[in-house]
Amino acid sequence: MEQEHGLYSISEAAQRLGFGAGPNLRAGQLTGRGRVLAVQRGGTFLYPGFQFDEPAGRTVPAVKDVVRRGRWAGWKDEQIALWFYSPNTSLQGRRPVDVRDDEEKLITTAEKDMGGAPGASSPSGS
Repeated sequence: MEQEHGLYSISEAAQRLGFGAGPNLRAGQLTGRGRVLAVQRGGTFLYPGFQFDEPAGRTVPAVKDVVRRGRWAGWKDEQIALWFYSPNTSLQGRRPVDVRDDEEKLITTAEKDMGGAPGASSPSGS
């Protein structure tokens, strides 16, 4: 994940999205409202780069929807991140991260794998 798309501090994520350098209100709102996926590494939260559409200065809409669904189903952010990078039989062995721009395919796969009820399934079900 880190090698392929990067893992960023909140300041780095804000800069990549064009919010400016350093912590700021707009970046804080993204994390405060749970719109972005954060993984913990060494006591620090880092933000996987695959979820950002840097040219548009926003999160990838379908990724944001999958993150919301995963959390609703009781998955931790680390589990959701691993799901994005795991080969998936519903995607003919491709990883969800590789189809993140195909909203319909990504959402349909997430619904199937994450279920509709909190705690319905686990990431190992892919």
